[in-house]
Amino acid sequence: NWIISLLSSHIHEQYEKTISQGQVQAILKRILGIVLTSTERSQLHELRKKVQRYEKFINNFGVWGKKYDFPLKIIMFGLNREHPSDMFYLLNKRHVDDHNTIGVDFYTYDIEAYDKSMVQVQLWHMSNDERFAFLRKQYVHGATGVVLFFDKSNRESYEDVEKFISELKEQTDLKVSLRKLKKQQIKMPIALVGIEKPTSESKLIPMEEIYSLTKKIGAKYSEISSKDDYTLSEILRELSYEFIIRSKEI
Repeated sequence: NWIISLLSSHIHEQYEKTISQGQVQAILKRILGIVLTSTERSQLHELRKKVQRYEKFINNFGVWGKKYDFPLKIIMFGLNREHPSDMFYLLNKRHVDDHNTIGVDFYTYDIEAYDKSMVQVQLWHMSNDERFAFLRKQYVHGATGVVLFFDKSNRESYEDVEKFISELKEQTDLKVSLRKLKKQQIKMPIALVGIEKPTSESKLIPMEEIYSLTKKIGAKYSEISSKDDYTLSEILRELSYEFIIRSKEI
């Protein structure tokens, strides 16, 4: 108890003086799984009423009280379902939650942005199976960003991406409507990702062609392979930052 009291006093003095030391102590005990007294429960009850004011403070101690500043929906297309391990590698093994339904898989995880805002990224991994093509127009609704994958040694995968871009442009005009400013739109952040297979020596897609497509759709281009440190997590972080910056410019 004396350690908790000492830590509570330090936090109260150094970081957050607008709440009482008793409230800080109650939060620490809750996080550590220690049973609270009736007084401490009352203190937490009062603190919950003011959770908006203390959001930053609470987020430093875990998920309790967490509120997302930017819930983002990012569409992923072109990652081959024949290699499911690629998803876990590209996510840097940070696979948090997944669900699947017809023609799409869901993955979610959190990002702390450059300005300390909390971002929940909802990944919609769409199948490139033509059987589910008719569902894509529904799935892309509300998208705030797109990551497009293609195999640099596979012309067909590149053409699939081009076709998907046409579908996406038809449905969204490659723009995002801001929720808080419904009449305002920003350009949709797009990442084009070329996958290099270590065992493949052929490169059928000329770089001039790739750069031309990148410029046409306003995308950022990256390349990844099984030996790269540049993971999907980093690509998604940059895409999220780009959305936040563009939305704040409105």
